[in-house]
Amino acid sequence: MITPQRFAAYLLRAGALVLFSAVVIGAFTTTTVAQPRIQIVGGDTVNWGRIAADTLKHTITIVNTGDGVLEISEVRPSCGCTTTEKLSKNSLAPNDTATVGIAINVKGHHGPQLKRVTITSNDPDSARASLAMIFRADLLQSVAANATMFTMIREAKIGNDYRSNVELRNVGDEPVTIRPPRAAAGDDVAISFDLVAPRTLQPGETLDLVAHVTPRTPGMHTTEITVPTSGKYTPELNLKVITQVVDPDAAARSASAPAQSK
Repeated sequence: MITPQRFAAYLLRAGALVLFSAVVIGAFTTTTVAQPRIQIVGGDTVNWGRIAADTLKHTITIVNTGDGVLEISEVRPSCGCTTTEKLSKNSLAPNDTATVGIAINVKGHHGPQLKRVTITSNDPDSARASLAMIFRADLLQSVAANATMFTMIREAKIGNDYRSNVELRNVGDEPVTIRPPRAAAGDDVAISFDLVAPRTLQPGETLDLVAHVTPRTPGMHTTEITVPTSGKYTPELNLKVITQVVDPDAAARSASAPAQSK
C-alpha cells in the first residue's frame, strides 16, 4: 500500500532526476560553435572633407575579432571610378588582419562625393556578412565640365565636318581663364576648336566649348583632349571626343550584294 509519505518521497526523487537531466542537457546545449567576426579598423566610414585631388587613396584594414576562421570572398567597388588592389589574404585566423588598397579617380568631379566598397565574408551575422565601406569627400575644383566627354558623334562620314561640344563652368569663387584646348595627335580624325584665344570666366559663368571634328578613317575613335586653365584647383581638364565613323566601302558592298534567296 502506497502511503502519502511514500508518494511524496517518490515525487521528490523524480524531481531531482529531472533537474539533474536538465542541468546535463543544458551544459551540452550551451557549448558554442566557433564563429568568425569581421571588423574594419578605424570604422566603416572615411571622410576626406574638403579636398583638391585627382585620386583619393585609402588602405582598408580588416581584422577577425571572432574565434573562427574568417573567409573574405569579395571586395567589390560600387562604380568604375573606384579600383581595388589584391587583398593581402583571404583567410584570417582569430585576431589576424588583412589589408586592401583602394583608389578613387575623381578627376574633373566637384562638390560632395559618396562611394562604396562592399566586403563579403562568412561572418554569420547578415548585417556584417556584406559590409559596405563608405567614402566621402567634398571636392574643390576651379572649373568643371558637364560631362567627361564631348557629345558623341555617330555614323560620321569621312571628310565631313561635325560639331561636338561640352559645357565648362567656373565653379570657384575667383575668375578663371580657359586656354585653347589641345587634341592628342592622331591620323584618324582632325580636331579644331572655336576657342582660339584665352577666355576668362567669372564665378558661375559658363562656356560652350565647341570642337570641329573631321573623320579620316572608318571605325570608332577616341581622342584625348586637354583644356589648360588658370584655376588653382583645376590646372587642366581632361576630356574625350568619341567619333563613330562609317566605312563607305562596307556600305557600298552591302548595297551591291545580291539578295539571298529564302
